[in-house]
Amino acid sequence: MTAVVAGLSPAPRTVRPLSAGETYARFDGPAGTWTVGNREIEAELEPIAGGSFRIVALLDKATGRRWRASAKQPSALFALVVDGISIDAGSASNLVEERFEEIEAGGVRQVIVLAPAGLLREIRLELEVYAGQPFLRY
Repeated sequence: MTAVVAGLSPAPRTVRPLSAGETYARFDGPAGTWTVGNREIEAELEPIAGGSFRIVALLDKATGRRWRASAKQPSALFALVVDGISIDAGSASNLVEERFEEIEAGGVRQVIVLAPAGLLREIRLELEVYAGQPFLRY
């Protein structure tokens, strides 16, 4: 995929939906966003300018309520310390891989692999939704 020095840069691709019954996952390369959901819930994710990754919005489809994350204070889905190096919302990363998988119980899994700058390791982020359940598991 695309390597960048100070940020996350998804390779441009068209939207590629994968549906497992009521569940779906999409990557919009030009917009650089991921969407994972089912009939009850939808999560939209995007890279943060510093190179990490965040949830932009959560939609409760039953009520129509939409939670939007603060653009001024982004928070990553993870905060780690590896070999004394902090990896969080302000850390630069490169996108190594992204893919969708159908999983058991009518679910779908979005897999995103990041390579934090300055480390010889990768972070594998998995987001899952299942049919009939209003939850996002990661």
